[in-house]
Amino acid sequence: MNGTRLYQKKGDDMNRFFSENRIDEQFIIDNKEDIKHIKNVLRLGVDDKIEISDYLHEYICQIVDLKDNVTCEILEKMNIERESSIEIFLFQGLPKSDKMEWIIQKTTELGVNHIIPVKTERAIMKIKKMDKLERWQKIAFAAAKQSKRNMIPKIHPPIDVKYLMREYFNQVEVLFIPYENSDKKGLKELLSAFKEYKKIGIFVGPEGGFDQKDLEAVASDKTQIISLGNRILRTETAAITIVGVIQFYLGDIGE
Repeated sequence: MNGTRLYQKKGDDMNRFFSENRIDEQFIIDNKEDIKHIKNVLRLGVDDKIEISDYLHEYICQIVDLKDNVTCEILEKMNIERESSIEIFLFQGLPKSDKMEWIIQKTTELGVNHIIPVKTERAIMKIKKMDKLERWQKIAFAAAKQSKRNMIPKIHPPIDVKYLMREYFNQVEVLFIPYENSDKKGLKELLSAFKEYKKIGIFVGPEGGFDQKDLEAVASDKTQIISLGNRILRTETAAITIVGVIQFYLGDIGE
């Protein structure tokens, strides 16, 4: 048995939770906030079922006791793989706050694993407090629950563009940079050459686009400047588009 902090997901036939601890045959929910939520808000009772994910597996559980803590019995362990075969790092040039929230939500649904806010030359938003990161992580958390992912993307602390490749060079196999002034190859052509890659970096500029200094700062043998076509996309559209296309060609969309 073990206790843990759970996170509830609304809107399905079965209430869904994430557990940060290992799940045994019997599972005890001992967090006061969760107990109150289950009893008074959800009004669940003995014999009601919930779904729990421990980031690796999913479990169907039945509530067997509500006297003090909430005790659940594991009915079924499900090996459902909801994560993509590729690991995606989204380096996002800082846009306005509401756009960043939208990007985090939608790219989480599409399967990104890491979201790294980047301070570029033309970035509009400035982050002064860590509470912004906490809010962004909560948005990623909610989106991961809604899309029934097995893991929650990590929102990394903001990084200055000049340090990006120094910190993440060894974590990605390629870094795609959509750039409206690119005379380089299109994404479709490049993806066919990188179809065996499993760790993909994407660097999207802010509203004002990339400054030449940004591109110079991330230039390396892993950098691939690409075109997304003849139309100019907004930063939030570019992020969602390129993640979706990469998941289609290299990941699990369309399987």
